[in-house]
Amino acid sequence: GANRFASYLNRRPTGADPSMEISAGSENVSAVLSGKHLEIVSMSGLQIDIYNDYIGGEIRLAYYNDGEKKVPVTGISISGSLSEVLGTLKLSKKRVTLKKYYGPCYARAEKLTVY
Repeated sequence: GANRFASYLNRRPTGADPSMEISAGSENVSAVLSGKHLEIVSMSGLQIDIYNDYIGGEIRLAYYNDGEKKVPVTGISISGSLSEVLGTLKLSKKRVTLKKYYGPCYARAEKLTVY
């Protein structure tokens, strides 16, 4: 990566590669998408504050899935305790390649407040 980010990770800089690679998880897609859930399609931002144990963000578009139907929703926010949310994080085995990302297709996080 670039000098700036390599120095954060105590790695030798090798160039300015804007790509991100995340290891696959251990969950089947069906397990990640089981039960009632909010499938987020687009967020205007995700804020993480490790010093105040906070995670939150504004959702532009998502689908609420109750197990029978998917309903589009917009104009909502999420927030929670970062340490609690990270303890529930599940990543899919299935991976996806996008322009600047190679990693799990789906992630599931619980203990977030939706408002």
